[in-house]
Amino acid sequence: MEKHMLTLLLKAHTWSLSFEDTFIIWLQSLGGRFRFLYYLNNFFSFLGESTCIAVLIAVLYFAVDKKKAQQITFTLSTSLLTTTFIKDIVCRTRPFNSNPNIQNFRLVGGYSFPSGHSTNSSAVYGTIGIKFHDKKRRWLTALCVAIPLLVALSRMYVGAHYPTDVITGLALGTAFAFLINWLLSVMPNKYWVYCGGIVLMSVGLFTATDGNYFTMYGILCGLVAAIAFEEKFVNFEETHIWWRVLLRLVGVGLVMLALDTLIKLPFASMLYYTEPRDPEQLATIYRGATAFDKFLLKLQGVDTIKKVYADKVVVERVFRTVKYAILAFVALGVYPMLFKPAERLYKKLGWIKTTDTQTTTTTTDTTTEDTANADAPDKK
Repeated sequence: MEKHMLTLLLKAHTWSLSFEDTFIIWLQSLGGRFRFLYYLNNFFSFLGESTCIAVLIAVLYFAVDKKKAQQITFTLSTSLLTTTFIKDIVCRTRPFNSNPNIQNFRLVGGYSFPSGHSTNSSAVYGTIGIKFHDKKRRWLTALCVAIPLLVALSRMYVGAHYPTDVITGLALGTAFAFLINWLLSVMPNKYWVYCGGIVLMSVGLFTATDGNYFTMYGILCGLVAAIAFEEKFVNFEETHIWWRVLLRLVGVGLVMLALDTLIKLPFASMLYYTEPRDPEQLATIYRGATAFDKFLLKLQGVDTIKKVYADKVVVERVFRTVKYAILAFVALGVYPMLFKPAERLYKKLGWIKTTDTQTTTTTTDTTTEDTANADAPDKK
């Protein structure tokens, strides 16, 4: 970790506007570590993190409106890929690395500009505000505006980002939310937008150094494949029954955990956790590698031990992209195939009745009709 941080600092650039450091120091002076503001801002920061957003998208996808959840996920993927691409170009150090008077209140690595949390939150909550906008749900719109702003403020408080980082992140996420919503509304075929996103975002595959880029690109590819597969072969219905929603969420979590473990089995840890090694360490690792690892490395033309690390990085990036593409495809496309057999089992066990299913279907149809009416232009 220390070697990685040293390498990062050697590559990175330290710069800030005159007011930025002063503002962050003032924010942190309002309440330090383990005070009320510390816990509050860490909670707000969590609202923009991958775990929270993944659970939110899963609830929307399996229980509320899968079409809108697909758009939210696509917006998140493309906006975050753009943010990661910019990070690798700008290479700005984080405030707590640049100024000893700024404390680090949350574990974080990588570069600072722009803020990924701010991009995440504005892209996700912004799209929710757009797609679920209704005069009867003005509170939801207000919440979707407030949360990204609170996330952005919290990222400055924890010492992870400058004001210019979060402002740029908010602008990027919001721009993607409106742009993708507009493109999907004007394009005759949504797959032109989806496939266009995959093509455009592939540029970073040749320049990115952050593993998160390959993770998100894999998710993006798996998402688009899952959308096409689900529409043609699955076409599941959302459910509003709380215990069925909970079972779906627990089920997808277990499936992804099992699949992730299964995919990793043929590979030694050296292939998907990369860090710089000196020649002696590389020699030891290579001698102790599994036959399968050595076979993969030899396929890439590994002639000397000096090439092991460089080739290992290539393998890790390919592996990461493919792994997350498979996980996204299975979670969003294949896993919902279990819902109809599960419903028959619930009926057999007496957990649900036919009237419950009819009520759920009617509620879903009514919600869809209301949404369509709300989205339709006023002809009066």
